[in-house]
Amino acid sequence: MALFCEVVTQGSFAAAAKRFGHTASHVSRAVARLEQRLGVRLLHCTTRKLSLTEPGQVYFDEARRMVEEARQLDARLGALGDRPFGLLRMSVPVIFARAHFDGWAPEFMARYPEVQLDVEVADRRVDLVAEQRDLAVRIGVPGGSSLMMRELFRTRLLTVASPRPGSTGR
Repeated sequence: MALFCEVVTQGSFAAAAKRFGHTASHVSRAVARLEQRLGVRLLHCTTRKLSLTEPGQVYFDEARRMVEEARQLDARLGALGDRPFGLLRMSVPVIFARAHFDGWAPEFMARYPEVQLDVEVADRRVDLVAEQRDLAVRIGVPGGSSLMMRELFRTRLLTVASPRPGSTGR
């Protein structure tokens, strides 16, 4: 589509090829494949001039708009670089949220202002795919899963008890 638009804009296969770093024959074959796929002739070609057919004009008008929108999108995303952005949907257990969330969430949000957090704090195991969650924090030994997992940290569990009131503890 982009090659076709460039051929029309430049007025020749050779000029379009030069802009894309291809050979004129490569561009010519690409346009021929496009015409074959669409089942219509897009260009009238003579040795001296290219002109659009009626279907070619319709296709060019719409394709030019789409190619320009794609270029703008590429530029917009390129401007973001490697910075994360968008909505991050996560699920964390209650104990994790109480112990760790206040420590990292404000720093994370300050560091990545283009990210919005949607945090579900619950002790249930969410189905990440069905519930459209991007990540979940789990406590314990991971079970078999095709999902990607990473250990965040290790903790020790301790059982602590005291004697019954009134007992000597012996």
